[in-house]
Amino acid sequence: MSNISIQVYKTFEADVSKGLVPSTIYDIFLDETVIGKLSLRIGDNENIYYGGHLGYTIDEPYRGNNYAYQACMALKEIAIEKGLTHIIITCNPDNMASKRVCEKLGAQLIEEVDVPEYNDMYQRGEKKKIRYRWTL
Repeated sequence: MSNISIQVYKTFEADVSKGLVPSTIYDIFLDETVIGKLSLRIGDNENIYYGGHLGYTIDEPYRGNNYAYQACMALKEIAIEKGLTHIIITCNPDNMASKRVCEKLGAQLIEEVDVPEYNDMYQRGEKKKIRYRWTL
C-alpha cells in the first residue's frame, strides 16, 4: 500500500445563513507530495443531504491508484473522534470512480435523488446525486 496521509489544510466554522456546517479540508499526501483534497463536513442539513459529509478529489496524474480510498481510511479515525457514527457520501450517477471508492469502503447505497432546481449543485449542472452511507 502507498504512503498516503492527510493533514489539515483549512477549517471553516458553520455559517447558518449560507447553509454551511463546520468543515475541515485536508491535503492528501503521497509521501511528501500533495495529490488531492479531502473534506469532512460535520452536521446535517439540506446541503449535506445532496452534497454529503465527505468529499474528495485526486489530481489527474494520480487517479486510478486507490488514493481516494486510502485517504478516506486515514480520515475514518478522525471522524470517529469527532463523534460521527456514519458518513454520507454523494456522487454524480456517472462518476464511476467515486462509486468504486464508496463500494470499496463498504458504504451502502441508499438512493438516487433529484437535486432541486434552486440548489447550487443543480445550477452547476448536477441534476441527480447517488447517496451512500458509510458506517464507521
